[in-house]
Amino acid sequence: MVAHPDWAGLGLLLAQGLAVAWLGCVCLTWRLLARPPRRTAAFAIARGLPSDPGELAPAPAHWGQWTVRWRGVDIPVWELPGARPQRPTVVLTHGWGDSRVTMLGRADALRQSFARVVLWDLPGHGEAPGSCALGLREAGALGALLDRLDGPAVLYGFSLGAGLSIRAAAERPESAGGVGARVTGVIAEAPYALPGTPARAVARMRGLDVPGCVWAALLLAGLARGAGPRWLRAGGGFDRRAWAAQLRSRRVPLLVLHGSQDAVCPIDDGRAIAGAGGGQLRQLAGCSHLTMWRTPGARDEAAAAVEAMAAAVASA
Repeated sequence: MVAHPDWAGLGLLLAQGLAVAWLGCVCLTWRLLARPPRRTAAFAIARGLPSDPGELAPAPAHWGQWTVRWRGVDIPVWELPGARPQRPTVVLTHGWGDSRVTMLGRADALRQSFARVVLWDLPGHGEAPGSCALGLREAGALGALLDRLDGPAVLYGFSLGAGLSIRAAAERPESAGGVGARVTGVIAEAPYALPGTPARAVARMRGLDVPGCVWAALLLAGLARGAGPRWLRAGGGFDRRAWAAQLRSRRVPLLVLHGSQDAVCPIDDGRAIAGAGGGQLRQLAGCSHLTMWRTPGARDEAAAAVEAMAAAVASA
């Protein structure tokens, strides 16, 4: 007598295996997003890049380092002088998986247009303790940093940092009661509207682009931080277009710098955010997500756009 295969049992076993694999992918994606790679001084030294402001050429005559405390975490900060003492301070906020070390190239260019440059590590990045909240909470950390500064400030953010800069400026009181910096402009490099956009790109680069996996990982990350599913949708609490619209109502100038070939944060997002904020979009032809400040022609064009913004804000 020939035994027939138990197809139902085999199908159930296969379904269970696929479910376990999918859940494993969700957990890996969640961990990847919440625990990005650390870009510290060792990262820069290994690539022959400046590891602190003193290694810029020419090096600033003096620069300082200090910490700001937020939610029980001491966040490291660098501060260096700029070439235009009568202009605002510029505060640089890096993107996911980056750090103040990786922003030194931008700081070197921007210090020509501002009174001083401040760089910091987001929680869970660089040398800052903690984990990445994917843009849900970190605007509060930027606000705590602004409370330690004085005078007018322009916020410059890249990718994740661009959205945080927009939100922090929108939430900043019109008058801080004499305490803290007053935000007079925002420069957003390669911003994105919704969290799923860059998360899917990162997962795809890591071979984790399984259907539904990124959405589930973001949902879990949001729930762990008290945010419901709506934070992932258009019009939800994260949507950078809505925060940019608040900048428009408060008449805070907005400049969006975006590479035309950005595959991580498509330029359509930058265009929508600039439109919502009543700001200017400067498209850098041929630039990807990371090459704007590494390409000589694009670097000059971006620096010129920043200089025009800084001069306009200072005169206003």
